[in-house]
Amino acid sequence: MNARLVSQGMNLDLEIKPGAAQLLLPARGEMSGASNPALALEKPDRYPRLEQCVTPDDRVVICGDLSSLSFPGSISAVVDRLKMGMVSVGNITLLIGDGVDAGREELLKDQGLGLRIVRHDPANASDSCYLATLRNGKRAYLNRALLESDYQVFIGSPCRGTGGALVGPEVPILAGLMMPQASGEPFDSDELQEVGTLLGNPYFLVMVDSGGEGAGGCSWWAGGWESAGDARRAHRSTWRARAQAEAEVVVVGTGLSGGSTFPEWCRIVKKAWRLVTEQGKLILVAGEAKPDLSMWSPYFERAGEPGELLEKIRGIPKEMRCLGWWARAAEKAQIHVLSGLGEQEVTAMFAQSIATDQIRSIVSAAESVAFIGDFSKAIVGAPIV
Repeated sequence: MNARLVSQGMNLDLEIKPGAAQLLLPARGEMSGASNPALALEKPDRYPRLEQCVTPDDRVVICGDLSSLSFPGSISAVVDRLKMGMVSVGNITLLIGDGVDAGREELLKDQGLGLRIVRHDPANASDSCYLATLRNGKRAYLNRALLESDYQVFIGSPCRGTGGALVGPEVPILAGLMMPQASGEPFDSDELQEVGTLLGNPYFLVMVDSGGEGAGGCSWWAGGWESAGDARRAHRSTWRARAQAEAEVVVVGTGLSGGSTFPEWCRIVKKAWRLVTEQGKLILVAGEAKPDLSMWSPYFERAGEPGELLEKIRGIPKEMRCLGWWARAAEKAQIHVLSGLGEQEVTAMFAQSIATDQIRSIVSAAESVAFIGDFSKAIVGAPIV
């Protein structure tokens, strides 16, 4: 059985013994979406085709999240449909959020679509303009190009928001296109959902991993808000599961949109340690992520071992007590980390560095495996005991 991990732009394909999977996310199942973006746009879900929603002189903005921007063909499929609606390429803007790295931006330029690519700069006040005051009294400022456009197309995937709730693709997209609040705090997913409703009726092209063999196939939905809702329901059935039993090996990919900071790593192991057997292996695949450990290292050094850190956890500042989740996992299992950190840094945090070949060897030989292809998308239940 083949499975794919996604982490910080890195894909890692693994072979799992037949019958060894105690948990496998994304789950295999029937999906009602189209097999590629072009087919989804040809037959949208209870909605007109994109070329029927625009007029030739419309200024159209296409925005996408990290996963959609890395998927070949999604943007070109949208542009082809807009051309069928007689929209000129000069009137189409590809808008990317401030979270999109420069390398991915260059790849977008290399697609040769001739689009104007605009990066949102949250520090530049002229890039944003006032949208509305939200129900909680906060003033929302959104990217100017998006608000001044005649039509918007969102390309993305459902994801997990505040409290683990499943939210639509507009949430991670809008998160990179907002001006920060005066307090410096980012808008949460509930607030971003409200912002989305204020935009009217954008067109959605939504991707959901369907758990196909090997490459982890995708299903696509196109249309309005109802189509985005159908994609969320498909995502929920694909990315939510309870483990059948504890596994000797738990392997987790951090995903494209998370896993670059140590607190995020702690949140992952908080869930994952419940899935692993005593003295089993918990493998965290974080791509080239290299979180800053400077504020965490002194606590590891003073503790010496996981049990001591747990005993002292109440004396640690509240905002740093996620250390306890890491220590509890390290006390139960062997933590292995694939990341951009050096071997000494990983060893200091009660873990071991691991390479891709070692991961493949461990997983292929394991008699029981819990596999979470992209933790940022998953809701995972511990085994029923």
